Amino acid sequence: MNLNPTAKRKRRRPMIAVLIHYIERSSGGYEQVLRRAFVTACKQHDLDFVLVCGSELDAPSPELRVHNQIYNLVNAEHFDGAILVPAGICAYSGTDGLLTRLANLEGLPICSLGLVLPGVPSIVADNGVG
Repeated sequence: MNLNPTAKRKRRRPMIAVLIHYIERSSGGYEQVLRRAFVTACKQHDLDFVLVCGSELDAPSPELRVHNQIYNLVNAEHFDGAILVPAGICAYSGTDGLLTRLANLEGLPICSLGLVLPGVPSIVADNGVG
């Protein structure tokens, strides 16, 4: 994928970005289950899929904060939609900080998975029985 901001996007299929703060690679955490589900759903709907893994916004450690520059690459020029998995991303910044810092998503259809974000379609579990 060409992330040159001046290059025109030439793709056959729509591309969806999934923004998440961490992917557990060794113990089979929920992140791997989500990734497999996204891959399957994108194949079924003829979409391309990019997992964008940064860190927590406003993390106290500069070594962690530097990883968040990757979120700036997600914009309407390069992607056709974005799914946020915000619980970890906004652990330090809060939801307002998340929405402010991700202003580059303007113009993209977005949704949130796992946490209600004001003004953003959100899918959350209530963990209730029945």
